[in-house]
Amino acid sequence: MQKVMRQIFILLIVSIIYSGCENPSAPYKEKVAGLTIKGNIFEYKKEYRNISYAIGYSYNLVDSAVINNYGKFDLFVKNPDPSSLWSYYKAEGLRGRIMDYDSVYFSNPSVKYTFFEFTIRMADGSRAPIDKKKAEVGALPEIGDYYVKYYYSSDTTSVSGKHEVKFLDNGYKEITNYNIKFEKGWNQLSYELIQKNDSTEVYEVTNADTTLNNWVLFASNFFSSWRL
Repeated sequence: MQKVMRQIFILLIVSIIYSGCENPSAPYKEKVAGLTIKGNIFEYKKEYRNISYAIGYSYNLVDSAVINNYGKFDLFVKNPDPSSLWSYYKAEGLRGRIMDYDSVYFSNPSVKYTFFEFTIRMADGSRAPIDKKKAEVGALPEIGDYYVKYYYSSDTTSVSGKHEVKFLDNGYKEITNYNIKFEKGWNQLSYELIQKNDSTEVYEVTNADTTLNNWVLFASNFFSSWRL
């Protein structure tokens, strides 16, 4: 008799659990898709209050995270809305006294993408851009220096070719070579100075596989601007 009662009790518990799972009115919390980024602020100062991110060139801040007393942060970046993604467009021709040559090629031309700009808010309310960087703080980049940005892609594609900027007044050239494989979703891209002389700077954009964890104010400002 006890064995029968025990079996009935177990069946009752299982039935309750099953009915709870099937109940459409049961509370459900959807998991938000995104990427968690952790890091350390290089040469941290107490006036650094939080780190925020914006999508692309909008500068409309989406979310933020507090920087602790040791300069560490833990920021969750949500996947962007598809409407915020854009397609690559070529920059060719004359811009005042600057000439652009663009041979950048997407193997999947339907791909759209965006990048995320990270900023730090100071105690006075002002903000400063921040990137991962392997370079001396505040110095012009030397060969082998690079910085890293986060990109989100709508699909897979390879990106090759180059973009060249020529300054007509002095003949100086800035060349950016692209050798990238975008996966659908999140990608880290590295922007590295690979050649530098009196007349030319050459940069290379590749997929970043780095454990670099130091984030530096104004890191990318000392590099030539990439167009992607």
